[in-house]
Amino acid sequence: MLSGFKVISFNHFHAGPMAAQLLADMGADVIAVEPLDGAFHRNWAVANHFVAGQSVNLLTTGRNKRSLALDMKSEAGKAVARKLVEGADVVMENFRPGAMARLGPSYEQIKAFNLRIVYASVSGYGASGPDRDLPGQDLLLQARSGFAARTGHFMRQRFAPFKTSEN
Repeated sequence: MLSGFKVISFNHFHAGPMAAQLLADMGADVIAVEPLDGAFHRNWAVANHFVAGQSVNLLTTGRNKRSLALDMKSEAGKAVARKLVEGADVVMENFRPGAMARLGPSYEQIKAFNLRIVYASVSGYGASGPDRDLPGQDLLLQARSGFAARTGHFMRQRFAPFKTSEN
């Protein structure tokens, strides 16, 4: 369905990489740009679970993509990133608001040389509002909302009296 589309993914951790994977599953050529030491979801696994040396997080979000390690803080890394996005149809990122502008290339920079670009950006709390600059990912949002109290140790303790010999 998306054969012929080129997607450059500057995503990290889970939401962005998963969205990019869905585009790759539909046939887009997705290049995941990672830091030199690898993306967070490549190096960290839920419950430290790795399969054949691969993080389960990467296994659930890295399918059908190519990857490239770049130092986005260096001029050489920024030059390579610019070359990548020159021919891209879609650029994706899920940093905190303003981070991509600091790293480059920002939407405004890309739009100046690639008028047809689709720029997809997502952050934990959105691009505006009082919490826009806060880090946002699953565990932080669960803790902030109170949901973590319903999914962890608290629930095991609370329902321990209801255990039967069958469970």
